[in-house]
Amino acid sequence: VAEGKAIITAKSGKKKVKVKITVKASEQSQNNESTPDTTVKDHADTETTVSDSSTSEGQVKAQIVQSGGWNGMTWTIDEEGTFTISEKEIGEGASENGNPAWSAYAETIKTAVVTAENVTSTENWFYGCTNLTSVDLSQFDTGNVTTMKNMFMGCTNLISVDVSGFDTSKVTDMSCMFAGCTSLTGLNVSNFDTGSVTDMSGMFWLCKSLTSVDVSNFCTSNVTTMESMFE
Repeated sequence: VAEGKAIITAKSGKKKVKVKITVKASEQSQNNESTPDTTVKDHADTETTVSDSSTSEGQVKAQIVQSGGWNGMTWTIDEEGTFTISEKEIGEGASENGNPAWSAYAETIKTAVVTAENVTSTENWFYGCTNLTSVDLSQFDTGNVTTMKNMFMGCTNLISVDVSGFDTSKVTDMSCMFAGCTSLTGLNVSNFDTGSVTDMSGMFWLCKSLTSVDVSNFCTSNVTTMESMFE
């Protein structure tokens, strides 16, 4: 509609490309006072970037659409469906109703990255995230977590999740931790320290795509219920 600079954006799935263009009025349009000629000035002036929520050089960070603070943590959800839980403050565990502040947006979450430390509860963290496909937990410190109840419950599109590095020495409740993960095909819980766990009910309930799981190292001396653990 006028001379100046503009950005054309194309989006497909998780990828987004932005191209900067310069709009100039052609010599003819200037003489005839007609609509400016909307063209790319030249190839050297264009800039193409692909966004994957990264902040590295040459990439455009996806726009944050939801964010907030909860129990000493900061959380965000961007337009690509990437969910982050960060900050290194003391967590207070679950809220009164057991639902995290981001629960209302669970179905918009597609990928997740957790870097929080000193968390005491992961109850319901990914509950109902039916579109979640991958979770990066490599920087997540679980050393102070006491309950992992319903942590991944209902994540029907989650095929695999790496929890092999979890420190579960203080966890007492693992009930329904992976319940309803109907697409889960790979799971390594062989290093779980379950010496303090009292509740394993429904832990793998409805994991109908899981063909094997090694629980040979589980200490069950304090467990009082395994109801529907493998139902």
